Amino acid sequence: MPRENQTPPSHNDILRAIVRCELNHGRYMFKHPWLDRELIIGLIGTKGDGKSFGAAIIAIVEFGLDNIPIFSNLDIKQGIEVPDAEANSYGFKKGGNLAIASQKLERDALLKLDERYRNGCLVIDEINMEFAEARRATSNNNLATDRMVQEIRHLKMSLIYTVIHEMWIDNRIRDMTDIFIRTQDTALSPEGLQGHKPAGVDFRWEIYPMTRYLNGMTYSETGKKIGPIFIHAKPFQGCMDSYKLQAVGTFKYGKPNPQEQNVPLPDVREGETTFEVREKWGWLYDRIMGLHDQGVDEIDDASLWDYLQITGTRRTGLRKQVGIQLGHMGIAYKYTHNGEKIYQIPNSDLDKPVQRRSAELVLR
Repeated sequence: MPRENQTPPSHNDILRAIVRCELNHGRYMFKHPWLDRELIIGLIGTKGDGKSFGAAIIAIVEFGLDNIPIFSNLDIKQGIEVPDAEANSYGFKKGGNLAIASQKLERDALLKLDERYRNGCLVIDEINMEFAEARRATSNNNLATDRMVQEIRHLKMSLIYTVIHEMWIDNRIRDMTDIFIRTQDTALSPEGLQGHKPAGVDFRWEIYPMTRYLNGMTYSETGKKIGPIFIHAKPFQGCMDSYKLQAVGTFKYGKPNPQEQNVPLPDVREGETTFEVREKWGWLYDRIMGLHDQGVDEIDDASLWDYLQITGTRRTGLRKQVGIQLGHMGIAYKYTHNGEKIYQIPNSDLDKPVQRRSAELVLR
């Protein structure tokens, strides 16, 4: 019974509480609610490896079910049906349909630290692409981004973000990240390809505790990651050991359909900005990623344009556009004492602390 002057729980509050209890007996995947602290998680993987799906699931389970607002450049929607019988077992007469959906993330409002985001959960897909223009060193937006990153903890804004590789993460965000999750679609494994396994069914997670938030130890201290852990996308019931998302009840996800035994995935749609950047500049990300994988940390101006195959008549118009985009991507440059321009390639890599090399050794 609610105390005097206390608002009684709404029907949706009751449904959320039932689903929370049924999910792994009320345990969370990553969050420790008693700490009353924001959580920052980064999911890493190539396109199609399930990082957007993973971000949506974490946001729904860890935050949406606690009625914490989710703001995202993804369109995240999830319906959950709680049958009457399930509600009856908790002492309530009727079940019902619970809908969890994200609100649109407005980048300019976030950079201005709009109060609407206080105590919320931000889900930013391809964070480096979404906030690319805000990374320009000469831009006032860059200062706003610095401030936003610094204020994440003060405003208690939890952040879940995705990125193709950790080299593209802004250093300030990387240093604040509590947990990295590297995700892969098992359909693209040698065994999956050999067995003609369909894509989007099972995902392989490796979890890196970067701070002591998850289990009291850090990856830098132990050198050990958690996993692999396999997430079964249908029926939205993953196998995550002690952190697992495992539905033990009888409720169903998505619109109720008596004929449908498999539970549909959350509806997750990519934001326009991310789509446009990937379509136009995906090739450039791939090429710079190639330098990183070869161990290059610096490359001179002439070698870079040769490597990007921007030569001859193509150089005039395209080179300027590429130069601007490199700045948006966080590729810094410096000048040597003789005036030569040198581009610096980010070298962050969770699993490969490689010895860096200059470009002329590997570009042949």
